[in-house]
Amino acid sequence: MSDFIPNKLGFDVNGCMTAILHLADTLMSETADIMIILFKKEIDRNGNGSSFMKSDAKKVVREILHEVAADHITIEAGFDEEMARAMAIDFYVRTMVVIHGNQAGGPIHTKPGHSTWKKNVVGYGPSGAKTEYKLPQFDQSDASDGILENVMKDMEKYFTVLLIRLNEMLDGEFYGRFITGG
Repeated sequence: MSDFIPNKLGFDVNGCMTAILHLADTLMSETADIMIILFKKEIDRNGNGSSFMKSDAKKVVREILHEVAADHITIEAGFDEEMARAMAIDFYVRTMVVIHGNQAGGPIHTKPGHSTWKKNVVGYGPSGAKTEYKLPQFDQSDASDGILENVMKDMEKYFTVLLIRLNEMLDGEFYGRFITGG
């Protein structure tokens, strides 16, 4: 009879999965930061309104959802309408005009005798117009689909980079840390 007792090898699956999720989550957080930058650039390029209005809209672009689970990581970034609404009514309206335009009620006209938003949606008060006429320079259509489409198109290359970086991190040395023996 031999005194030989073979060593047992094992693999810490839970520890490995936790480490992979942590790495992926870190990379996704970096990707969300890039997405926020891209949204802000798209607002400058394709949003409605003046630079003053666009500046306000960019203040409410942020990471909206960050969820990590065993089978997925979800990160959403974009316009936080609730945050805009909480700022002030004129801030909210400015932001919505930048993103969605102002054509819900049709083309913009003067409204003698009625209260209207002032230039850059700063203040609300009586119209100074004596007659009604169209203001085509203020007609702005919904830019949200174009902004989102451009951001997602630009994000494709970042997702590819993210996957390459994650793959490079998950090398033999990484997995070797989770081999157990004894």
